Amino acid sequence: MHRVANFHRERLVGKKFVAISPNGRFTDGAELINGKPFSRIEAVGKNLFAFFGEEDEDNDEQVVVVHIHFGMAGNWAVYDTSKEDVPDPTPTNRLRLQCPGIVADLSAMTVKHGGMTLYNEKRSKLGEDPLRNDSNPQRLWERVSKSKKSIGALIMDQGFFTGPGNIYRAEILFKAGVHPNKLGKQLTREEFDSVWYHTVSLLERGFVTGSILTVDREEAKALGKPNLRRYIYNTSKCPRCKTSIQTWQINSRTCYACTRCQPLQSSSSTTETSPNVAVPVTPPRDCVPFNSHCAREKTQDRLEQNPNLLTVKELKAELTKLGEEYPSKVKKGELVELLLRTTTTRGKKKLVIPSSSEEAAAEKAAAGESLAVEHIAELAPSQARKARSKATTKGGIQRKTGSMKLTIPQIKEKLDEMGVVYTSKMKKSHLFDLLKRVGEAKTEELNAVVKTEHSEMKKDVNKANGKNDHEHEDDTVSHQSNDQSSTEREENVKSTPVKVKQEFSQGIVKSNSKRKKNNENTTMNSQVELSPNGRKRRRITPVTPETM
Repeated sequence: MHRVANFHRERLVGKKFVAISPNGRFTDGAELINGKPFSRIEAVGKNLFAFFGEEDEDNDEQVVVVHIHFGMAGNWAVYDTSKEDVPDPTPTNRLRLQCPGIVADLSAMTVKHGGMTLYNEKRSKLGEDPLRNDSNPQRLWERVSKSKKSIGALIMDQGFFTGPGNIYRAEILFKAGVHPNKLGKQLTREEFDSVWYHTVSLLERGFVTGSILTVDREEAKALGKPNLRRYIYNTSKCPRCKTSIQTWQINSRTCYACTRCQPLQSSSSTTETSPNVAVPVTPPRDCVPFNSHCAREKTQDRLEQNPNLLTVKELKAELTKLGEEYPSKVKKGELVELLLRTTTTRGKKKLVIPSSSEEAAAEKAAAGESLAVEHIAELAPSQARKARSKATTKGGIQRKTGSMKLTIPQIKEKLDEMGVVYTSKMKKSHLFDLLKRVGEAKTEELNAVVKTEHSEMKKDVNKANGKNDHEHEDDTVSHQSNDQSSTEREENVKSTPVKVKQEFSQGIVKSNSKRKKNNENTTMNSQVELSPNGRKRRRITPVTPETM
C-alpha cells in the first residue's frame, strides 16, 4: 500500500478527474468526487485513504474520503495515454479516474466513501504501522506486554501491528528468534524490540524492492544459496540448522517456525500442534552477540546488528549525526528507543527510492515467482504481464520472448527460409535453439569459422582435382573471364560467403540429426564436391558397415 501511495502522490495527487464507476458498484462515490481535486493519499497498513476536495481545518465537510482495501488481488493501475493503450474496464473495475493524459483504474475488495469521520473511525481501530512517521513502538509495547494472545496472533492483528501479513509474520519471528506461540505478556522487552526492529527492517526492504525479500544477501551467500528469498515460509527445512519446519493454524492461517532457532522457552505457553515435538524445558539458545571489549566491532556493524550493542556515548553520537535532541540525563534504553524511532519512522535517514513497478514485476518473473503469490498492486494484470515478459531468468535467457512466442510451424518456416535442415520430430525448444544458433551466424566468431571452413574446402577440392592452389585460382579466373562479365563476377563473390554459411550450417544440422537417427555402428562421411554451377558444397552421408 505504501508503494501505491508513494507512486500516486506523484502521478495523481493535485489533479482533478472525471470519475465514473464502470461496474456500477461505486456510483454514488464517483459522483461525489467527480471534478474535485485529489488532495492527498495515505497508507495505513493494508488500508489506503484517498482524499478529494480542498481540506480546511475549520471546515472539512467538503472533503470526500475513499477507503480502499485491495484484498488478495486488487490493484490501482495508472495509464499514460500518450505511451500506452487503455484497456476496456473489467467487471471488477469499481472506479475510473480520467484527466488529459491519464486514466486510473481501481479494482479492490473494499471501496467505500465518506467524510473525515470515516477516516477517523477507521484510523482509530488500526495499530502501529512500522512505515509511518507517527508509529509509536512504546505504545505498542505497553499493549503487547499485557496481552494474553500469542505474538504470532498479535502480528497478524491489524489493531496491534498494522501491515505485516502471513509471510512477514513467519520471517519476522524467525529473524527475531521468537516462537509464534509465546504469549505477548511473556515477551521480554528485548524480544519485543527485536520483533519490532525486524518488522521495520523487512517492511522497508519490501517498500524499496517491491518484493518480499527477507534473507540478507550476505547470509544467503554464506548458506550456499545466493538466490534464497525467504527463510522458513513454505519451506520444509530450516536453511540455518536443517531442522524440519513445523506448521500449525493460528486463527485459520498457517504459521511456520523452526523449533530449534525459535525455542518456546516457557512451559506455560501454548504447546505446538505437532504431537511428535515436545516443548523443551530448558532448550538450547543461540549465541546472542554482545559488545566485546576484547574484539570490538565497528560502530556501524554493531548498529546494523542491534542498537543495544552501542555504548551510551556512541548512541548519543549517532543521534547527534541525525540532528536529534536528547536530555542530558537519559538512560541507555531511552536512547536506543529514540534512535530506533528516529532512524526508522521519522524519515531522517538516507532517502531511499523504491524500484519502479515494472522492475518489481520483472524481478518476480525472473525469480520464478507467480503473480498468485505476490502481485503488483499498482499495475493492472495486463501491465504486469507486459513487464514480466521482459524479465530474464537466472541463466540470462529471456523468458518466452522473441522466437519462443512463435508456433512450431512458424519456427520451421523461418528455418526453411534460411535453408536450414531439421528433423520432423524435433521439439520446439530444440527448434528455437537451432534458429537462435543460425541467427548468430553473423557474429565475428562464426564468420571466422566459416572462413576457415571455406579455406579447408578449397584445399580439399584442389587436392581432389590434382591441382595446387595457384593452378586452381588461374583456372577459376580464366573460366570467369570467358563466361561472365566483370559485374557478374563481383556479385558472385559477394554472394559466396552467405551461401557458404548456409551450406556450412546445413552440414552441421544434417550431421547432428542423423547421428541421433542412426545406431551406434553408423558413422558420418563428409565429402566436398563441386555443384553443376561450379560452386563448392559439402555433402554429408551416413556410412554403415554394409556400405563401407
